[in-house]
Amino acid sequence: MSSGTISTLGIGSGMDLQGILDSLKAADKALITKKTNQKNALIETREEFNKCKCC
Repeated sequence: MSSGTISTLGIGSGMDLQGILDSLKAADKALITKKTNQKNALIETREEFNKCKCC
């Protein structure tokens, strides 16, 4: 999933820091996608209200 690896990240620590970074990026992208979908739904709702000529 990574767009590139940092080869020296975590050397000597024994931790999978690249994996941690990839997980954090995926979580951040999921949140952005969720917020974008909510925004688009609100825009659609607003457009439906704007179509109403009853007022």
